[in-house]
Amino acid sequence: MTPGGSSAPPHASAGLSARALAALLDTLISVAAGLVLGVPAIAIIVLGGTWTRRPDGARVLESVPPAGLVLLAVALLALVAVAAWNRGIRQGRTGQSLGKRRLGLFVVTRDSGESLGAGRGLLRWVLSLVLALPCLLTYLWAVVDRQARTWHDLLADAWVVRR
Repeated sequence: MTPGGSSAPPHASAGLSARALAALLDTLISVAAGLVLGVPAIAIIVLGGTWTRRPDGARVLESVPPAGLVLLAVALLALVAVAAWNRGIRQGRTGQSLGKRRLGLFVVTRDSGESLGAGRGLLRWVLSLVLALPCLLTYLWAVVDRQARTWHDLLADAWVVRR
């Protein structure tokens, strides 16, 4: 039994360092998706905005082109959509995000060893975001858990394993 009270998974648990590297790869993929539209949006805002100089010499952006703001909002939505697809839906359906696939890691159910399904995968991703907010305690918990499971793993009854 682990501190979370569950028995061992059907395969060897993935180590914390492999999980962290997979998370980093997945984050880079999401950020890249956002940057594709975010960089042009910022260029539109900076180059098309109205700048004035304050008495202290600092330059201040007074007005922003609406197209730049719209494109920035779309960039943020793209980042979130790619993360939700990769870490939630794709990982739920196949057992692997793109980062986990690169490292040979899978997210599976304890009982059957099968992938979670899109709904539970998306739930697990949302839980990871919510539980990461209070000082990243969910990830600190994984340090003391024998199978390196986080709170979002425990709540979704999921395991990250190496096959």
